[in-house]
Amino acid sequence: MYTRKTISKGKNQSDKDAFGRKKTNSTPLFEDNRPEALQLKKIQESITSGENPVQFNSNSNAPIQRMPDWLANLLSQVGENKLESFALAATAGFAGILLYYYFKGKPATKARIEKTKKEKEPPDFSTLAGLARTIGVDPQKLEWQLEEAPEIDPSLSLEEIENLVTINDLYSKGFNPETTVATGAVPPSLLKDLPDNDTDKLEVLFDRFNNLAFSYTGKQANGASGFLSRYGDCSTLVLMFKLATQACGINDVEIETDTVPMLVPSARVHGRDSLGNVDGVPCWAFYEHYWCTYHGKKYDLLFMNSGPGEVIHRENTEYIHKGISYYVFEDERAIIYKDMFNSLTVPLTEGNEGRVFYNADETEQFIDKYKKEK
Repeated sequence: MYTRKTISKGKNQSDKDAFGRKKTNSTPLFEDNRPEALQLKKIQESITSGENPVQFNSNSNAPIQRMPDWLANLLSQVGENKLESFALAATAGFAGILLYYYFKGKPATKARIEKTKKEKEPPDFSTLAGLARTIGVDPQKLEWQLEEAPEIDPSLSLEEIENLVTINDLYSKGFNPETTVATGAVPPSLLKDLPDNDTDKLEVLFDRFNNLAFSYTGKQANGASGFLSRYGDCSTLVLMFKLATQACGINDVEIETDTVPMLVPSARVHGRDSLGNVDGVPCWAFYEHYWCTYHGKKYDLLFMNSGPGEVIHRENTEYIHKGISYYVFEDERAIIYKDMFNSLTVPLTEGNEGRVFYNADETEQFIDKYKKEK
């Protein structure tokens, strides 16, 4: 395979090579005539000349095949940048040159094209998969959080809580609770195998919702936040339920509210073990209350039924006794709200809204007994 080569130099032969280097007398004594060597030599010659290289098949009986476009593009860049290519060849070799221009140009791969496509897609809060893509989390992880409500799990570590999806992740992607219907935040189990009839569908959904893990804190949050964190108040529960009805195709559920402060009978509520939120006379004290209605039927998401029973509203008059204010209700019961207890020596149960008395006289006697002395 090797033949003797005669070395000669004509008078008009250039003293410099294609890279501008001065030629030396050091030339190989033997020429490698193997097909693969000849093919490599032809490619190298096309690089130095700046021509668009082509691929030769070593089998003379086989058809000549066109070099792949990506490789032709890389070799073309090598020819167009001779000095840079020469410096690379001296240290990294021919393969190193190709790798350099590959990563420099970063040809679009299928994975990169898909990534770019996803980045350009508009935010989607309507499905679990779309929501996961929008905020950049694994759909299975998001589904696990929506189904298992890990944030209200007392065994969860602080690090695990910090890794959960929060409503801020949605806000960072353009979520607006006033205009965005984030049905992608509804747990799939609430929507599985529902009846076709809307009335029956709503009844099944209501029963499932009442068994949803939730912690009643008295602090308002939107529906998507409620499903992600499972914390909130009666308005949070209502907004969550409304979102679930929209996710299953029922769009005419209405939200109603009573904004007059009230007392309602002691009873079990969604998300708290106690039967009231005041000291003194057992009951619930609310500044306002929310529920849903559908074709005239009431769905109370806090009390998990059609309503809390008798509601006693508060009068507007504020009474003040020895610097302590209190309010009276329509049935003569009275309440000292929690912000007044800094001026009293008796503590209020943590998390409660105040202390309820049977009447105003009992309230003032309590103030006389426990008012702090200046």
